[in-house]
Amino acid sequence: MPSGSLKKPRVSSPQTISTVYGRVINLRPYQNEGAGFLAERSQAYIADEPGLGKTIQVVTAADRIGSQRILVVCP
Repeated sequence: MPSGSLKKPRVSSPQTISTVYGRVINLRPYQNEGAGFLAERSQAYIADEPGLGKTIQVVTAADRIGSQRILVVCP
């Protein structure tokens, strides 16, 4: 069998299970860290690359501090 025809096994990254506003979600480690970063500050922003889950980080941080209202600004 030629080596080019072998498929690499799919490796999933470890995830953190979190409850956000009563829903169970899976956060990747960097998302959990980002949510913690936001929750510890009164003002902050996340400028990660597209598709990394910035919105869920903000929603998770808002839930952790007990916020009822949040503003997510997207371009």
